[in-house]
Amino acid sequence: MLIERGQHPLIARGISHWIMRLGEDEAKKARMQRIVVDALRFLAKPGRAKRSISRRAAALLELWNTTSDLGNVFDAGDVSVFEFEEALEGALRGDIAACRRVTEVAAALAPGLSVRRGPKVSAAGFGHELLLRCVANTVGPKSYTSDPVSGDFTDPMTRATRLAFGNPRFDPRPAFRRQGARRGQKLN
Repeated sequence: MLIERGQHPLIARGISHWIMRLGEDEAKKARMQRIVVDALRFLAKPGRAKRSISRRAAALLELWNTTSDLGNVFDAGDVSVFEFEEALEGALRGDIAACRRVTEVAAALAPGLSVRRGPKVSAAGFGHELLLRCVANTVGPKSYTSDPVSGDFTDPMTRATRLAFGNPRFDPRPAFRRQGARRGQKLN
């Protein structure tokens, strides 16, 4: 699709790999943030047993070690990420003071945490949104095209997204709505 729009084949391939990678990264980040928020909300409730605190601390530490990012959870808090990590390690060892500190930090952070409701955005959805943004920046805003005979979407961007992410049933409308909301336009 990018080659058809005049991009050099090498540049088009680079852009498509970049879009796929960013789409997958954003979808993974959204899944991780949901896990972190759920764990912090669990830990924020009073009266949790030391054992359940240790299990959630282990899950959070595993996320910390694999992604080194607990999301933007600590942006508004007074606690540093590293202080919380030390408290999680202490809670994992069974230290009562560390368990108490983990629950205090979680209780302080929990009121400000939110996760979007509704269907979760897939990697293809994030990728399509990036593709819409790239195309809008180069040739102006585009929309999806629906074929009334087949009842399917036939525009080149939707076909490219379906091919790149291996999702033949990808629906471009949610990505298009999110992109329009970012631009501040009201879309049908």
